[in-house]
Amino acid sequence: MGIAAALHAVVNFMMTRADIRTAADALVWLNGSLNSANWDRAGMLSLALLVLVPAVIALAGPLRILELGDDAAAGLGIRVGFTRLAVVVSAVTLAAVATAAAGPVSFVAFLAGPIARRFTRKASLPASALVGALIVLTADYVAANLAPCCWTAPCCPSA
Repeated sequence: MGIAAALHAVVNFMMTRADIRTAADALVWLNGSLNSANWDRAGMLSLALLVLVPAVIALAGPLRILELGDDAAAGLGIRVGFTRLAVVVSAVTLAAVATAAAGPVSFVAFLAGPIARRFTRKASLPASALVGALIVLTADYVAANLAPCCWTAPCCPSA
């Protein structure tokens, strides 16, 4: 927590020293946004997922065996060190791809897994991914269509 607080202070300092447009762009990215989504970005995300999803699927079996413990997994022929490294690299890369696309939308990561687990009664990566996508799409729809945008709406009294 101390390192996070120090880095947050550095980001705040850099935001106060930056040009107003640069700071505004950085603030939008730091909060997470899908406003800059386009088909080029969707193509890059699809390409990344085309590589990463099969890797995650291939690691699902050994990961379930790792739940038995390191000794039992090694006894069943799982390369424990390699599997752990591959799972961490895959998870970090998936998180990096999602963060690059939409910014650090951390509430999705906190909510998607537990909500999916409540529906499926077990941990499921595809269900978590589907729930996460549904949360982001719902939030984007609400923000774009249902929430009033007072600074641009003609009906706003201050406009």
